[in-house]
Amino acid sequence: MGFLDSQSQDNIGVAPLKHKGRLHTLAEDRAKILSDQFKSVYTKDHDSVDKDAAPFGPNYPAMAQFAITEAGVLKLLRSVNPSKASGPDRIPCRRSQQVIVDGVASQSESVDSGVPQGTVLGPLLFLLFVGDIGIGVGTGAGVRLFAGDCLIYRPIRSHQDQVLLQKDLSSLQTWSTTWGMNFNPSKCNVLRTRVGQRGEINYFYTLHDQILAEVDTVKYLGVWISNDLSWTPHVDYVTKKGNQKLGFLRRNLRGAPTPSKSLAYTSLVRSGLEYAAPIWDPYKIKDTNKIEAIQRKAARWAKSAYSPHTSVTGLLQDLGWSGLGDRRMILRLTLLYKIYFHQVGIEHTEVGIIPNPRPSRKNSFQILRPRSRKSPYTNSLILRTIPEWNNLPDSTIMAGSASDFKNRFSATQP
Repeated sequence: MGFLDSQSQDNIGVAPLKHKGRLHTLAEDRAKILSDQFKSVYTKDHDSVDKDAAPFGPNYPAMAQFAITEAGVLKLLRSVNPSKASGPDRIPCRRSQQVIVDGVASQSESVDSGVPQGTVLGPLLFLLFVGDIGIGVGTGAGVRLFAGDCLIYRPIRSHQDQVLLQKDLSSLQTWSTTWGMNFNPSKCNVLRTRVGQRGEINYFYTLHDQILAEVDTVKYLGVWISNDLSWTPHVDYVTKKGNQKLGFLRRNLRGAPTPSKSLAYTSLVRSGLEYAAPIWDPYKIKDTNKIEAIQRKAARWAKSAYSPHTSVTGLLQDLGWSGLGDRRMILRLTLLYKIYFHQVGIEHTEVGIIPNPRPSRKNSFQILRPRSRKSPYTNSLILRTIPEWNNLPDSTIMAGSASDFKNRFSATQP
């Protein structure tokens, strides 16, 4: 569902799909939102939206919030700009494909399924097709969709909860069979996240009559999640990739000037180290040291200073590279700023944001910090960032945009 507005990388894997942090029930609001979402292809005509939309429940996806009349859709389709899209009638049919190997081409075969990559209507049609996948899922479970990935979760406190989760999987299976988009059980896994729990009853979940494999770690949207909610596996992954990229640059940019090396590092290596960093920002010293070691190695390479007597701290200052831990803190605060002011599709109640009824004079936007003794929750994105947020002055928080907030905060740092 990342094709829709307010679903940028900053909030990847954090919250369900909503429009800028709110559930819109008024038909007029939904009509305006729908027009904005379709503006790259369709004209803005509110008459195409049914004013009597059916109510929806908490498990309905975002597209289910919009009721569209057939006449209205046909009217909008007639207004499609041919220079931007060929129209939906040409996406699923009248296509052919052939394979060329060593200059020899195979016979052309027709392709009657799928959508071409790079089309304007392709993501929209896919959203409409899979938008109702979670309707049959029971209360207490959640379904998350992002492009072609589907994730379902449910708190398990008893054997009955395990049975309910199996029913949810059966519901997804029924949907996939009905609409001809079957899941691949060999690519579906079960991850049990637990902290300090004992005596859990094993349960084998099935999909399409195949037992799903249980794993200790799983990669979801580029982030490795472990069953003990530790970020060490992901840190190991990003540091391995970072070292590989840095090694590639060192082999191919020998003799390059320092500015070129600095640009290559910040563009190709550091960007990978900070992918989705507000979510997985490690709190263990050993993990933070692994990440910082890559930047320190890159600083020596960029300045061609390999003497053991050279101060790496001085090299970092000369290059103007801030510590990666400080940069991740800024990213966390910026994401919290977006959540607080409804600039991303995350509700306050979903992440435990409760305004302090008695804020300080310095900060009128303070947030109450929930109590917790569990390490993964205590060091999670929101709970870890709340104390830092509460120490900010109003002059920093009352910025006009997230970028302005980031600049104001950076200006206050030594």
